Amino acid sequence: TLAELMDHDDIAVYDLAEDMNCPVSHLRGILDGTEPIDEEMAVELERQFGVSARFWLARERNYRDWLAEVENAQ
Repeated sequence: TLAELMDHDDIAVYDLAEDMNCPVSHLRGILDGTEPIDEEMAVELERQFGVSARFWLARERNYRDWLAEVENAQ
């Protein structure tokens, strides 16, 4: 979802990281699913894209639940 919004708005990872005052490596980790979206990041994403922090936290929770299901199925 984040990557799609960035693509839609033509925002580079470096630019978004700078605007959010976060390391590029952390933002890349969120994009590739290795770093979670915490409450602070969710609020910042809401500020950047106008999509509620609650949405971002729900997406994160759903993604982590899905990962757990995939791991349990193996």
